[in-house]
Amino acid sequence: MNLRQFMKGHGSENFEILRNEKSIGIFEGMRNSSQGKRFIHFFPETDIQPEDWISVLNSNEKFYVDDVVVSKGFGSGNTNFSKDAYYLTESQFKKQQNAQSSSVTFQIGDVQNSIIGTQHNATLTNNFSDKQIKDYIEQNCGEDKELMNDMLKMVNSIIENNIPVQKGTFARFSDKASKYGWLLGAMTSKLLTHFF
Repeated sequence: MNLRQFMKGHGSENFEILRNEKSIGIFEGMRNSSQGKRFIHFFPETDIQPEDWISVLNSNEKFYVDDVVVSKGFGSGNTNFSKDAYYLTESQFKKQQNAQSSSVTFQIGDVQNSIIGTQHNATLTNNFSDKQIKDYIEQNCGEDKELMNDMLKMVNSIIENNIPVQKGTFARFSDKASKYGWLLGAMTSKLLTHFF
């Protein structure tokens, strides 16, 4: 049995296929469903593609083509029986579009100097307590713990005694401290907060 014979027994409709808002043509087809998915059987030579729109003639129904599958016939020859256009109703399509536009996915690699979220501006407050800094030193600085604790003491002494920072004040720490970016940021933040 071919699609034309099948349609004679079950009925058919005329559908206009639209691509990029332009009419491709009017084609005969038949609505069907399988496993909860709705589709329209078109003849195998019908020019229809995913993302096309189908307009039902003599009604206001419009369908968005989600997928197109070629179905094989039955029996000998196993020729193409139909081109099946799986679709979403116009309201289903709009709901899907709204759901996609309201969900935001963030792919984050390096967060330094980044704003995470949907905003365009950010205010950062970099106030780190001595306890947070000491905990970081304890957990991350290994053999450099003593030297990094000395640097924290020097920063606190400068702040408490309101001593201007001179060129070379932190020279003895520079080789080791460069390995600990967060620690340098926290200590620099403490100094800048105090002096500015």
